[in-house]
Amino acid sequence: MLLDEIPNPDLHVAHFHVTRGWGLANVLAALQAGIENFEGTLGGIGGQPTNFLNRTPVPGTGAYYYRDPNAVGLVTFEDMCVMLDEMGIHIGGINIDRVLELGTLMEKTIGRRLRSESILNGRIPKEPREEFKRPRLPQLKEKQGEEASQIIPDGWPEKAEVPKDLLARGQYE
Repeated sequence: MLLDEIPNPDLHVAHFHVTRGWGLANVLAALQAGIENFEGTLGGIGGQPTNFLNRTPVPGTGAYYYRDPNAVGLVTFEDMCVMLDEMGIHIGGINIDRVLELGTLMEKTIGRRLRSESILNGRIPKEPREEFKRPRLPQLKEKQGEEASQIIPDGWPEKAEVPKDLLARGQYE
């Protein structure tokens, strides 16, 4: 509706909080609706630009701001950047690995764990992680007569298929 009234996306900035864990979902929905500018904070440590009185920042309103600092606040900048990058959405000029380094330094500076999942878990691995592979899988495959490089067992279709009896019951299309 905003873009219908004011169609220039440069005039809009989306500001989403993480309450209930919906912040990044809201970022994606706004992006799909045509919004291009988003606010976020490193580790979720700030972000109430509307809470200023005479050009001086003041605390947020409401008791929920003080119960748990990890339950409120803006989406974390690094989580937003990682999510968009992993989805193949171009976020020009941002070095995401450097942003994650800065987030880690921010944790050390502040002296506590911040709210960023990306700082905690890093980026999504692009290569297999050997430490998570099942150590006995090669022996199990050999015992079952499969090749070591075989991914799909013999006799299985290349594409997953819904069983015909489930289709007949109308449970799946």
